[in-house]
Amino acid sequence: MFRKRLWLCLVTVLLFTGCGYENPEDYKTLEETVDESFLQEAVYDEPYEKPSSRPGVLVDRNGYGTESEKVALFRGEGLSQDFTVVNQETKQVAYRGKIQKTAYNEIDKEYISKGVFTELTEPGTYYIETAVIGQSYPFEIKEDVYGQIYSDVLDSFYYHRCGTDLNGTVDVNNHRACHLKATKLQGTDTVIQSQGGWHTGSNFEKDVVEGAKIVSDLLLTYEYIEEKEGTEQETEEKGRLRNKLLNEVAFEVKWLLSMQEEESGGVYGGVYPEKETITTAPETDEGTYYVKEISVEATAEFSAVLAQFSRIYSIYDKEFSEICLKASEGAYSYVEKYGELDDLQYYAAAELYKSTGNEKYHIKLKQYLGLIQPGENSRFSRKLYGDIAYLTCKQKVDVGICDQLMDGLMEKAEGLAESAKKDVYMVWTDQSGRCAGQILENTFVLAIIDRIITSHEYLGIMENQLHYLLGRNEDGVGMVTGKGILNHTDEGEEYQLYLQSSFIFILHEIVEREAEE
Repeated sequence: MFRKRLWLCLVTVLLFTGCGYENPEDYKTLEETVDESFLQEAVYDEPYEKPSSRPGVLVDRNGYGTESEKVALFRGEGLSQDFTVVNQETKQVAYRGKIQKTAYNEIDKEYISKGVFTELTEPGTYYIETAVIGQSYPFEIKEDVYGQIYSDVLDSFYYHRCGTDLNGTVDVNNHRACHLKATKLQGTDTVIQSQGGWHTGSNFEKDVVEGAKIVSDLLLTYEYIEEKEGTEQETEEKGRLRNKLLNEVAFEVKWLLSMQEEESGGVYGGVYPEKETITTAPETDEGTYYVKEISVEATAEFSAVLAQFSRIYSIYDKEFSEICLKASEGAYSYVEKYGELDDLQYYAAAELYKSTGNEKYHIKLKQYLGLIQPGENSRFSRKLYGDIAYLTCKQKVDVGICDQLMDGLMEKAEGLAESAKKDVYMVWTDQSGRCAGQILENTFVLAIIDRIITSHEYLGIMENQLHYLLGRNEDGVGMVTGKGILNHTDEGEEYQLYLQSSFIFILHEIVEREAEE
């Protein structure tokens, strides 16, 4: 019991250290801070194509941190017992190692072995070589191994903006203001102003539920950027990053507000094309779009993230913050009237209680927790978001409920950890095999739990998932483009922008944790 109380105290310390600037006035202007060099081409036509031949030696093509664990995988039978790591520039052998632990990969029907070269810490560009199956792709060993990817992924949200010219010249920016025509509510002649927001999918749709998921993830990341003492340059960089995050969120929130019906408080599901789009350039799309009817799901998600945003944004613009909170409360009233007491309503109630301290939301969330069985989670992560909101609440909380929630988080984390250990690629699988989207979702869950429980084991597991996505996979392909876009990862799998926000949170958690190790 003492350990549970200690964890609960750590939650509050970790999640609220530096959540606001000492002098918010210095950061009231949220400037556009996007590097024009990445605005080179559209990001919606990035199909994932399996290579015609697959490498025999698999590595993280993005690279490895100087002090992190470094593992390469070797495909096939009858392998040499040895491997070497070669400096690409000098062609000198930098490390010699043993190939070990051959295992049969049931999913792909082949043998997989591994080689560990953690002891190699000298920065540089290398490749791995072994007899029989040859060389790996080149990779780097460096200090800031995830910095560029983090920046690229964050920039990608800006590039998905709708209805506005992006910040670049015509020569380098082929995405001008798009989708400016009026939209009608599905099945009616009612015109709704729907400009703005992010395109959340490859058909330029703008989905409220997915947009809300992105907002919640980016706001969590924003809150977790701790204001530790550092150099003036480090402080300025953190301020720039927080501004960039919040600026993107504010752009989407303004669009979300346009999706709320003022009279009822209900929220439309989003904006969708009447037919599949036939262009990859948003500004040349002349298709007809419609606004999807109000849904309880969209309204509940809206209520939760608008409450979260209003709480964080109040130090920048109190008037706009109050508008958002009022919209959140109106949406919650709609959900109470037309929806069921499920994990989405619980999530919204938890965020509203955290933002307002109103006991009616506390009563509602306790009512929900009394109805579910321990460990029950009917929808990916939404109960988890509610749990986190309650555990990090500065309002009066029920300690017994907090203990219950902590037990559930620990059980979830241990289940994910055990699952990842069973696969030869060290990632999560299901009956259909390995899916990049599911890998990212599970890693996001573990990253949130790791922020509370803090386990070296969890850090290693999260990094293994990134190694898979960045090249240590069956095809040896880096699934993240130079513009921070997650490629299609399998036949029939659609591009989903919300995975980008999960990726941002994971990268931030790993970078922060490695700095603490």
